[in-house]
Amino acid sequence: MAMQLQFNYAHIIPGTGECDSCGTFSYQINHPEWIAVPQSDDDYIGKFYDVNTELWYYDSNFTEIYEPVIH
Repeated sequence: MAMQLQFNYAHIIPGTGECDSCGTFSYQINHPEWIAVPQSDDDYIGKFYDVNTELWYYDSNFTEIYEPVIH
């Protein structure tokens, strides 16, 4: 039986919130550096996640909101 990959996450760098990788996993990750996302998408890489607002941004100053396109 093949494993189902059903949990999508973006990994953020502590302190900056910058995404450096994305992945799909067969298990849930409960860690503040791994943010659940609707789909594993390399478009998150280089974007910034604000843990206070729980929103993604194009910039490290959290001024321009990034809204991913869901495929």
